[in-house]
Amino acid sequence: MPTYSEEELTEALAECAREPVHIPGAIQPTGCLVSLNADLSRVLQVSSNLQELLGISVDEALSHPPAHCLGEALLTRLDSRLAADAGTIVLDDVQLSAGTGERCRATAYRSGSGVVVEIESLGLLDELEILATVSHWQTRLAAQDSEAELLQALVEGVRALTQYDRVMVYSFDAEWNGQVKAECLSEGIDSLLGHRFPASDIPSQVRALYDINPVRSIPDAQAKALPLRPERCPLSGEPLDLSMGNLRAVSPVHQEYLHNMGVAGSLSVAIHGDKGLWGLVACHAMTPRTLSPASRDAAHLLAQMAIQRLQRLRLMSQQRFRQRVQETRGLLFETRKELLVASDLVQRHGHDWLTLFRASGVGMVYADTVSRVGNLPDADTLKKVAAWLGESQSRAIAWHSDALGETPLGEWIPPQCSCGLLAVPLSVDVDRQGWLMLFRDEQPETSLWAGRPEDVPRMKDGRLVMSPRRSFEVWQQELTGHSAPWQEVEVLAAQDLGEDLAIAASASEIFNLNETLYQERKALAEANRRLERLALTDPLTQIWNRYRTEMALEAELNAAARYGRDVSILLFDIDHFKLVNDCFGHEVGDRVLTLLAQTVWKALRSCDAVGRWGGEEFLVLCPGCTGEDVMGLASRLLKAVSEVDFEEVGQVTISIGAACWKPGESQTDLIRRADKAMYQAKQDGRNRAEKSE
Repeated sequence: MPTYSEEELTEALAECAREPVHIPGAIQPTGCLVSLNADLSRVLQVSSNLQELLGISVDEALSHPPAHCLGEALLTRLDSRLAADAGTIVLDDVQLSAGTGERCRATAYRSGSGVVVEIESLGLLDELEILATVSHWQTRLAAQDSEAELLQALVEGVRALTQYDRVMVYSFDAEWNGQVKAECLSEGIDSLLGHRFPASDIPSQVRALYDINPVRSIPDAQAKALPLRPERCPLSGEPLDLSMGNLRAVSPVHQEYLHNMGVAGSLSVAIHGDKGLWGLVACHAMTPRTLSPASRDAAHLLAQMAIQRLQRLRLMSQQRFRQRVQETRGLLFETRKELLVASDLVQRHGHDWLTLFRASGVGMVYADTVSRVGNLPDADTLKKVAAWLGESQSRAIAWHSDALGETPLGEWIPPQCSCGLLAVPLSVDVDRQGWLMLFRDEQPETSLWAGRPEDVPRMKDGRLVMSPRRSFEVWQQELTGHSAPWQEVEVLAAQDLGEDLAIAASASEIFNLNETLYQERKALAEANRRLERLALTDPLTQIWNRYRTEMALEAELNAAARYGRDVSILLFDIDHFKLVNDCFGHEVGDRVLTLLAQTVWKALRSCDAVGRWGGEEFLVLCPGCTGEDVMGLASRLLKAVSEVDFEEVGQVTISIGAACWKPGESQTDLIRRADKAMYQAKQDGRNRAEKSE
């Protein structure tokens, strides 16, 4: 096999990424196509099989008005729908005057400056049977309480609808490699469960098409494509973009790939989550299989139901984790009253943190002291790590890695000691900074790949291009040097915990300074000023911090219990705030938090107060507020935030949970109810307020 340079391979991969899969100039032979100008007055292009399906020759169709082949009734319906809908138009039970009289589906969509109409036969359709099948599997999906069971129910449901030989759920990782998470097979079909597929199997331009059209049906992978006539649009001179259609021809590269895999027909349904394309439902037929449009729609509907349930399960899991974090922070809050030193805090709570964060070791470097619990590097190494973090991190944010050997820290931390680290700054002031460090042991993993994931180039038409893999024989790869990855919810929780630790440790330090009456009055005064700043103000937003908010809430609850007063709280956070940081950077995210805090503060009553509860989460304390009053205040906050221009970001929204204190209720239970109501607001669509009962 020839050897190619890295530059040649890079260019070959780029050539693959440029393959114009959306403009093949042809369709699959499972239907026909008519392309019209914008006002539906002229036929511009047609598929070469028009005679076979509509009884009209290509020349006849191109030389007559559109009604000649599509009929006045269909054109009238299309004109009305296109005027009101910018998306894809689907019309079932279409009767074509020039056709055979069979029931058809017309799918219309805009392409460039024109309109494309695809005609498919509805076949022998049993709507009641499909509806009953979907209803049965919808109930099954809604009953699943784990991700594995949910995905298994999805593949079984799709296979019941489609009768394909192999149905898989295929999810993407951060590098767009895929892995089969669930599978349902016909007897005698090889299993691919657990197997991985390299990102090159579904290149970027193909993944982008799933954002435009979530369903890709290929009834016969080796069927000859039918060209369009004429080849290019006579008005624009451009090839016709078929991205939104169902009949788009299969690229030769993909045909070869499916042939090498032994697949004769396929159906792929995109699964989209909050962050975009999550995975696919991939269906394989070992012999060509035509699927009715209704069955295709039903498979897509089941996939949508499944991802909604999956998102709910993950949200519930995150809520349970957040509740455990809140309980841990509550214990730390109680510890503050004992004014323990930093090392005592780690020793008392470290084992709980190991369990909470699935860590093998926890360490804290603070004020020249090192505290350790569990399996982690020695004290001198932790000091080196803290020094490196202080020098290399320009912002006071968490730093994490699940492969320390691939970072500068690998020089000091061997894999047998730890492979993962989540480090959270304990910022006291500009000159003093500590670090809370959570370590994870190595998690060796055996990956099964469906064929060796390597680039296979070949010469074609004098150019080096990538070749589809010829072998899907299982290739085993041993992955070492990695820990379990850190989840976003864990990073945010660790940051909140770090803020609490900084306050608790500093409070202890200041207390000890005052108790021993240091002679250095200047140092004592500065320490007291630092404590006051920490106790009262969040350094970013300049509103109350969590410590001050908790103190005020505790005082209000005590007064409410003593004098029978009403008191309520609002707990809210910014919807999709991670996207703000990911798309615009943390500096912009900080400005959004600051402007939001100012906006809320101005919208409150004079007796109300707002504090930063952690990350993008805020708590409003509302003395004297009944249930009706607090929901009115929540509506005012929603309106105030909606009217703010957040510059680069534009508009942001918040989700609010409200809770009114009940006699005898603890602070923890009140906050828990508000947190639960906030998550209900998110589940109900965000940008809204919900009240806990």
